Amino acid sequence: MRIHGRSASHRGARIVTQWGDRFDYAFYVPSFIGGGAERNCVLLANELCARGLSVCFFVDRDEGPNRGLLSEAVSVHSFGETGHFGHIMRLRSALLKCRPRVIYVQIGLSPVKYLAASFLLPEATTSVVVYHGLYDKALRPGGKLNYWFAPLITGLFDSVVAVSNGLREHLVSKFGVKAGDVKVIHNPVDIDMLDRMSIAQASGPRLAQPYLVSLGRMVPQKDFATLIEAFSLIAGRVPHELVILGEGPLKGSLVEQVERLGLANRVVFPGYIENPFPIVRRADALVLSSVSEAFGNVLVEALVLGVRVVATDCPGGPREILGHGEWGWLCPPRNPQRLADAMLKALDSPADAERFRRRSMDFSVSRIADEYVAVAEKCGHARGRR
Repeated sequence: MRIHGRSASHRGARIVTQWGDRFDYAFYVPSFIGGGAERNCVLLANELCARGLSVCFFVDRDEGPNRGLLSEAVSVHSFGETGHFGHIMRLRSALLKCRPRVIYVQIGLSPVKYLAASFLLPEATTSVVVYHGLYDKALRPGGKLNYWFAPLITGLFDSVVAVSNGLREHLVSKFGVKAGDVKVIHNPVDIDMLDRMSIAQASGPRLAQPYLVSLGRMVPQKDFATLIEAFSLIAGRVPHELVILGEGPLKGSLVEQVERLGLANRVVFPGYIENPFPIVRRADALVLSSVSEAFGNVLVEALVLGVRVVATDCPGGPREILGHGEWGWLCPPRNPQRLADAMLKALDSPADAERFRRRSMDFSVSRIADEYVAVAEKCGHARGRR
């Protein structure tokens, strides 16, 4: 079978593409760091390659743990430490060489750089900008531009994607984006890969007694302080430890809080673990205590592994993933007592692993890739009618 003049390849094989050909799909992100947006792009790129399509990645810096998950079939073009103007010029050169039919652009200053680099290109590329996060004052100035000038920026792309209905409402109500211009596509999960990773040799601490697990960067948005306080309210009633995976600027204050509450022998801080899924799989429940969460990848990942989920009903994706409480336990954010109650209810309820896993299928990478392809095709057809 031939696809746009190139031989279709099996998963993991390299597609050899001449510069004269056009790539089918491209992704542009700053790097392959350990964030959810970067992992989502890698999963989608791998899935598209598995379908025999040619895919390229444009990155400012070819670094980060998600790089190791990327299929060898994906062509990677890195721009190096050349500054923003250098990135724009190298991106323009790469666009002229690769000539992608569709590009998905996301994270930080990447949308602005892409608009500058693609100005007056001789061939049309269907461009899709993807919003992954709620606005945060802690964002770097480049990232803030995507929100401050959202109506202008989104108007210059062929399509706009938000990863949850909550994020779409955020863009519409706070930044003036037209609701009809934003398509909601949830984040994907590679169920087969997650299964393999979850049965791999676990790194980190050996946990002999039952435990609850939470993971994420230790920043105010994740609100681990409320989680620790909530755990202190139930520590005398359950035999569990609390395992908090991750690093971040608030780790020192969280450790101090644990010691102040007399929980030093019950709360474990293993740090950042590249493959946390063996630990998640053996947990009695996963707890998300965020004050905002544009989507909440860890919730879907826990459902894949059949683990009970407790989450705050914060702005963003958790209520969508959990079906307003149908597939997990929701409670108000910043409320230790309600979070403690929800954890006890979860632990007192049977873990219906098969039911949780069936729910996770709604976020399979195959299904989500279909939605991304459909968005691009719709834009391409609309352009053809003009």
